[in-house]
Amino acid sequence: MRITTATLNPPVSRVRQAFLRDVLEGLQSNPKKLSSKYFYDANGDALFQQIMHCPEYYLTRCEMEILETQSTAIVSAIRALAPQADLVELGAGDASKSVHLLREWMRTGMGERYFPIDISSNIIRHLQETLPEQIPGLEVQGLNGEYMDMLAVPGKHPAARAW
Repeated sequence: MRITTATLNPPVSRVRQAFLRDVLEGLQSNPKKLSSKYFYDANGDALFQQIMHCPEYYLTRCEMEILETQSTAIVSAIRALAPQADLVELGAGDASKSVHLLREWMRTGMGERYFPIDISSNIIRHLQETLPEQIPGLEVQGLNGEYMDMLAVPGKHPAARAW
């Protein structure tokens, strides 16, 4: 018998229904699988931070170098297209890299609103608590969820122009 979310009672919320669908599909597939988005709790976040600091995981170091050395050029290029904008970041993580871009963004008066999007509610909570202390005047409006669902949110704000 193939189990689907439609065969279950009582009705569940949209989020729980999506989780249930993903689990059922994953368990019925060969090989078995489960999306990594379900691993991002406090332990999963800490584990990913450890992975990012492994010598084999060079992406973090490359991204850090780019944002440390090129934030001025990046902001200038965007400023040529729009004198002010909100900054939206997909998969913000702990913002240890993007803080360089955010500081330049604020320094040049590009805007004050930052919309970090991340699957981890722990990370979003962390950013909302710590970034305003690190970058005075920055308004952090964290968005917890999947990218495509969350991308519509910044555009709903009045006079929003997002990069």
